[in-house]
Amino acid sequence: LNGLMYADSKSVVADIPGGTFNVWASAIGVPIDPIKAALALVDSEARKIDLGHIEVTALTKTNASESNGEEKLHQRAKKLPKNREYFLMNVGLGMDAKMMNHISKPLKYQFGPLAFDLAMLKELPHQRPFPVELQQFDDDGQIETSWKGEVWQVYISKVPLFSGSMHIEQEARADDGLLYLCLVTANGPAK
Repeated sequence: LNGLMYADSKSVVADIPGGTFNVWASAIGVPIDPIKAALALVDSEARKIDLGHIEVTALTKTNASESNGEEKLHQRAKKLPKNREYFLMNVGLGMDAKMMNHISKPLKYQFGPLAFDLAMLKELPHQRPFPVELQQFDDDGQIETSWKGEVWQVYISKVPLFSGSMHIEQEARADDGLLYLCLVTANGPAK
């Protein structure tokens, strides 16, 4: 999808499920069976959908070796790419990113969704809260809303489900023009 956006393409994209979880297919009502999906696509109508994008303006590095034992943030901004990265379903910072980065491919293909749960359990003891500042801009580029605090997880979604089974926002739709934000704050990860 990023390639199509940068090519300024007017292409039509279809989904024939073939992965482990098929969250996108489930979100738009495409059958999981590839043959049924292909037949459904033949009789379908093209529709416009929303693509989300986020811009990361700076990253900070946490250093836990300070003499007073507390973690201190060093404001060394990492050089970031200038292009936008679009997403179709969701994007996250924190636990889900760590989990996806360390998931075992053989376990994923052998056990399916259970492999995601195992990766989460493996990474959970190593996860720490981190500071974020989130800003929402209006069409004129002015800050409309902002939030700053410590979180375990930032999750931005266009679909109702996270990992195919956890409901983030029941009313989310890929064509409603909205992004849904879920923050697991540092003061209550169990919530």
